Amino acid sequence: MSESALVFTGEVYRVTDRKLPGLARQFFSFIPNFCKVELVFLSTGERLTIEEVRNHMLAQLYLLDEDENKTEWIEKVKNARTFEEIIFG
Repeated sequence: MSESALVFTGEVYRVTDRKLPGLARQFFSFIPNFCKVELVFLSTGERLTIEEVRNHMLAQLYLLDEDENKTEWIEKVKNARTFEEIIFG
């Protein structure tokens, strides 16, 4: 798997595996939130600065179609001071 996740300290982790639940839980997988998958993360040793995260987020936001929330979201990301503010707005 090649998905990566950013932790609020700027450290980058890669998803390396998924642990499926036991057979009994898989049997009831049609029930929402009953059959949960656990993700296994491995540190990549990389660390991103807040500016790198902000620039990446802004680049992705500019790709979105124009709507009433896009401009407000971009301003929030530009003015954010922490990783949490960039990610959650």
